[in-house]
Amino acid sequence: MGDTLPDEGKGLDMLPSNGGTTSKQRSKLTGKLTGKLNCLFRTALCAGALSLACAAPAAASPTLSEKTASTEAVPFRPVTPWAEELGARVRLVLAETAHDDRPFLAGVEMEIDPGWHTYWRKPGDSGSAPVFGWSKSDNIDYAHVRWPAPRRFDNPGDVTYGYDTTVIWPVLVMPREAEKPVTLHLDLFYAVCSQICVPHDVTLELTVPAAGKSARKSGEKTGEGFKAASDTEYAQDIRAALARVPLAPKIPGRVSAALKTENGKGTLDVTLKETPDAPPMLAVEGPYYAWFGVPDVTRDAKAIRYAVPVRIDKDKSLDGKTLTLTLARADGRGGYETEFTVPGGEAATKPKPGAEAGQ
Repeated sequence: MGDTLPDEGKGLDMLPSNGGTTSKQRSKLTGKLTGKLNCLFRTALCAGALSLACAAPAAASPTLSEKTASTEAVPFRPVTPWAEELGARVRLVLAETAHDDRPFLAGVEMEIDPGWHTYWRKPGDSGSAPVFGWSKSDNIDYAHVRWPAPRRFDNPGDVTYGYDTTVIWPVLVMPREAEKPVTLHLDLFYAVCSQICVPHDVTLELTVPAAGKSARKSGEKTGEGFKAASDTEYAQDIRAALARVPLAPKIPGRVSAALKTENGKGTLDVTLKETPDAPPMLAVEGPYYAWFGVPDVTRDAKAIRYAVPVRIDKDKSLDGKTLTLTLARADGRGGYETEFTVPGGEAATKPKPGAEAGQ
């Protein structure tokens, strides 16, 4: 008899049920058959377990395509999704598809809802300037934000500076190591105002891959960026925004200033020695304890002159302090930005450090 399982109940039917077999013999035969059945059952279980154990690793092993997919880099994206907030939405954009050992351009783009506005680095009488935080970025030496020329919002008793409709802040980024990717991580605080002012905090992040040694061709330098063969679809808009950033005058003396004060009040006289069709908007930045009002503007055949009302807190002085003058062209083509130090009422203008010469 082979090692085959009997039909259900057949094994017991094979045992005589009367007279020919004693109770002791019958018990002995039953025990043998039961033992044999148990042995065959255990053998079947072991075989099944072994089969499953052998099959399991094969089922869990990734295929070649899965291995390849897991090691591939994340696809390059030149733009983040919009971060939608009340009154505005914002995103991070790139001008180039890769970086090398030179600075490259990115941009922070904001679209502002009708009836709302956001602020320049000097908000004015109210509001909050945007704060750009890059400390969580990887493989960068610096990320310098450039400020396109703002417009002035005049309301009774409240003069502010900023942007409406749309703005792109160009960002000049210097990689630390040319052979490694750059991760731009931006923590941005900004406020938008209409009938009310609403603050927002958003986080945006993009990765810029490293270019091969011959992947990026040298091109024409534009402003503080480079026109490379690997431009993205956003490059033109970012460079146009960079062209709207006020720069230091190339010609010495193009902008001059003088300050006269008495008992905490006075006038800052600024002269622009050129005569565009529309006078540029003047914004003055200085110490927190000094207030600079809306200037009275006059012109002649050779120059445009600004008389800016000044108020200074009690027991404070502007002597020896540095003021920043920004002249924003009415046509949006940037303008001038210069600094000067106040020595007892007379100010000698000088280019702001880091500002590239304009026209």
